[in-house]
This record gives sequence, structure tokens and C-alpha cells, in this order.
Amino acid sequence: MQELDPSEEIMVEEAMLNDDNLLIEIESLRRTNKRLEDLPKYDAPPALLDSVMEKVASYEAKPAKNVRYLTFRRVTYAAAATVLISAGVGWYGMGESDIVTPASANQVPVLAQEPEQSSPWIDNRDVLHFNTAGIGASTVADSNANKLRPIDGQVNTARTPRQVQLTGSQQ
Repeated sequence: MQELDPSEEIMVEEAMLNDDNLLIEIESLRRTNKRLEDLPKYDAPPALLDSVMEKVASYEAKPAKNVRYLTFRRVTYAAAATVLISAGVGWYGMGESDIVTPASANQVPVLAQEPEQSSPWIDNRDVLHFNTAGIGASTVADSNANKLRPIDGQVNTARTPRQVQLTGSQQ
């Protein structure tokens, strides 16, 4: 029984020293293996070998069964998937609001307008607050809070920054 690497043999021997049940089991397996090796070796009868070889030859002579890959069920599933995907793409396409229509001869082209000047967002409702509770959140919140400055110069100390209050947004 030389199936184990030398490092594995050492581990098994240590485990056998610590566990008596394992030692009994391994000794039982060694005795069984010894008995199997002591059994006499026999050759198969020639008639049996001939019959097995004839069966193998007959199986090799037969052509393999024709396997149908396009069964009715698979074609049905593929058709259903195609219909569902097409319906989903159509539904998505119908929801687009910016459908381009061709210009007619009566329409007058609109001149491009100048872009409006953007102005900074002002928190008039006092809804932007930072949550400073938690591990590592205070350093991020403090660094962000230090970058903010009131527009009118007044500092509102009525609320202590304890939580982030989110407002709705359109996507």
C-alpha cells in the first residue's frame, strides 16, 4: 500500500497514534488487501472471451442512432422566446417619447437658441444633511462638509448633522 506521498504517510501515522479507531480500521484494510493479493489468478474461458468479442463486433457494426436535435419541444420554446423578445423590444420602442418624424414642407426650421446660463443649486429647504455616525463615515462627511459654504454667509446651526435625507429625483 504505497499510494500515499511521504508527507501524507507522516500525517496518517500521526493520526493513527492519536486515534485508536483509525488504527484498527487501517489494520483491517491491510489484512483485507493481503487476503485479496493471496487469491489465485484465473484466466477467463476462451468461449466466454469469444462471445464477448462477438458482441463488441456486432455493436461496432451497427450504425449509431440518428439523434434529432430539432425536436418539436425545442422549436416551440425557440418560437416562444422569439415572440417574447420581439414583444419586449416593440413595447420598449413604443415607450420612446422622442420619436423623430420627417419634416414636412410647411414647417419652418427653428433657429438654435443660446443655452441658458446655469446657476448653482441652492438648498432652500435645508434638506441636505450628512450622517456622521458609523466607522469611517465621519472623515468623509467632515471633508465634504468643510467644502460646503452658505451662499448668504449665514450658518444654520439649528440642526446637527446626524443623517442624510434624500430627495426624489427623475431618471
